[in-house]
Amino acid sequence: MKIWTSIFFSVFFLSLTAWAEYQTPSFKMKVGYSNLSLQVGERVTSETLGSVMTLQPGIMWDLTTFRSRVGIHFLTDVVSKFGQMPISGIGVSGAFYISKISSAYEYSNDGVLQQRTKAGFYINGSLTPVNVNLNRAAELNPDKNDLSVAAMVIDFMGGVGFDYPMGSNFILSGELNLRVGSNQSSGAQTKNLSYSGMTFFISFLTTYY
Repeated sequence: MKIWTSIFFSVFFLSLTAWAEYQTPSFKMKVGYSNLSLQVGERVTSETLGSVMTLQPGIMWDLTTFRSRVGIHFLTDVVSKFGQMPISGIGVSGAFYISKISSAYEYSNDGVLQQRTKAGFYINGSLTPVNVNLNRAAELNPDKNDLSVAAMVIDFMGGVGFDYPMGSNFILSGELNLRVGSNQSSGAQTKNLSYSGMTFFISFLTTYY
């Protein structure tokens, strides 16, 4: 599994490098909230992560022909009862637009470059290898022992969103995603670490052309 994951990311990043030579990427900032339920062996069972905010800044490239955007991002949950940054990592993401991509540059018949914008729904997905660090003082745990867990987890999000162009280079979006992550380990404290829940994002995308 680790070999195929490495191959996938290598091919993806090489493809992004090739596309970057021909177009300017867009910056997308997602700000939201994740209602994640945690399971860590027998020590943490069905507890909420309790993070204040989920952030996912990234850069994306348009694939107008395929009505899609693809890119790379940083994903993190901040300020929870298990630490200041319990989940963080870098991954890949993409969006497929059901009708047309919300913003694209096109050449008219007379050779003039112009921008076309269109509001619409899209299907969103992301894959992120994240580092999960859970820490909690002994007095806050049922067994009265300190909790300190560190594990590598594959975080997957998938859902739907809606783009609404607010201007020539500013697109406002709303997203609702199902988010899951899990890890299998032989360690006593990290065995069967998993989480799942819904994530809601408000985001904006901007491009300098």
